[in-house]
Amino acid sequence: MARVEWLNLTEYFSAVRVLDHFNLVVEQGEFVVLVAPLRCVRSTLVTLI
Repeated sequence: MARVEWLNLTEYFSAVRVLDHFNLVVEQGEFVVLVAPLRCVRSTLVTLI
């Protein structure tokens, strides 16, 4: 069975921590939508994919 895991993901831009211990597990057959306000972490996560 396939799955995608992000565990304890931390990301910095310069000296600013934009993600801190982010966890996400997507199992096979699941559908995931990222919903967030403008200028939020959504674009950072998509870039990291």
